[in-house]
Amino acid sequence: MVLDATTTRVSRNGALTLIAAVAVLFAILSMFTPATARAAEPQGTGLAAAGWTPNLQLAGPKERVHRDVSSADRAYMLSHCAAQYVCVAAGQGDGMHTIYELYYCVERNLSNFIDAGTITNKQTHNATVWLLTQSRERYSWVEPGLQKDVDWRPIWFLQVC
Repeated sequence: MVLDATTTRVSRNGALTLIAAVAVLFAILSMFTPATARAAEPQGTGLAAAGWTPNLQLAGPKERVHRDVSSADRAYMLSHCAAQYVCVAAGQGDGMHTIYELYYCVERNLSNFIDAGTITNKQTHNATVWLLTQSRERYSWVEPGLQKDVDWRPIWFLQVC
């Protein structure tokens, strides 16, 4: 159907109603896409399309971040955290993890650290890692030589030593 200035108002409104109905139908159908179709979508592209990206600022050249780490690699990296480092793992919401290797003694502002994670403290100078709330109150800690599971929800800041 061609719509122009001579087309009656009723047929224009009818065409717009049909277009809107089709758009709504597609929107509803996309909400019910089978889980198998969603599972086939690419994972670990670095875009965090299905999740989020945990973030904190690195303090210098000795620090590193590893994104899109599998659960098996996450376990290995945390258990092999280097001496003098604090290794921090945070989930990305898509089954992958972000791992931080932190060296410098500074307070870190956490962004998108959601749900569960783990901290391994391999600092050698008897330094405790402090987990701080939004008001910077000490909520929890990880002593040197220990690994601890963490609930990130109340944690806003990380004090490495």
